[in-house]
Amino acid sequence: MTNRGTAEGTEEEISFVKLLNKKEDLSYWDVLNLDHNCHFAIHVLYQKFSKISNKKVYPKADVYIAKGNVPYSYLEDNDFYLSEDNTEDFDLEPIKYTGISVKLQNSSRYQITKMGPNTFKDIFGCYELGAGASIYCRDVDDLEKNPQVLTGWNTNFEDFIKYFKSFDVVSSSDLDISSYKKLKVFLIKRLRK
Repeated sequence: MTNRGTAEGTEEEISFVKLLNKKEDLSYWDVLNLDHNCHFAIHVLYQKFSKISNKKVYPKADVYIAKGNVPYSYLEDNDFYLSEDNTEDFDLEPIKYTGISVKLQNSSRYQITKMGPNTFKDIFGCYELGAGASIYCRDVDDLEKNPQVLTGWNTNFEDFIKYFKSFDVVSSSDLDISSYKKLKVFLIKRLRK
């Protein structure tokens, strides 16, 4: 099954790159405070090396701005789309701090940062907090996905419950959907502090 958010998100990213590179609406370039004549939007396709994780990870930015010259005929032939694959072709220079995270227009939910479990633990001190914020609890059928979530967060059910019992959020090891919802609300509030 295709992740709706991922597939639609990629389409939204491509559309945004094309919109910027068509340069019909210059308001975006005005906000960026960059000369639209020599700057171009580049779609991020590849993982980058993270100093925090000490490995390649997907960056927070979906698009960044690069400086250089791209023939208008090339832009037209490619429907104004440029990706990282084009940066060497045209000797484009990425502009620092221009990363843009593109969101679905109808999205009311978003994340501030992307990080893996090990980075999360380095910052917040434990895996269980991240696992709890990631658990499924919208309906009973979703609960069967939670063991896999815990594994993905490098923890297990016993450690997960032990961690949250210390906050008096859950009182037993038998969690129902109501308990999971209560736990998730607690965690999201805690992470926002």
